Amino acid sequence: MERIQSVNAARMAWCCADHGITPGKLAAEVDMAPNTVSRIMVGELAQCFGRGVLR
Repeated sequence: MERIQSVNAARMAWCCADHGITPGKLAAEVDMAPNTVSRIMVGELAQCFGRGVLR
């Protein structure tokens, strides 16, 4: 599996809203840990990498 290099959390949230699903449902659909999706959405990954995840 390839590693994600950058994440646009705002775009991810917009896509979920556009398709009428929650971030938790997205996590289940793409086989990603719900906690990982939650951390992306609140920006904790930005602190981990020392930069913003929005590009």
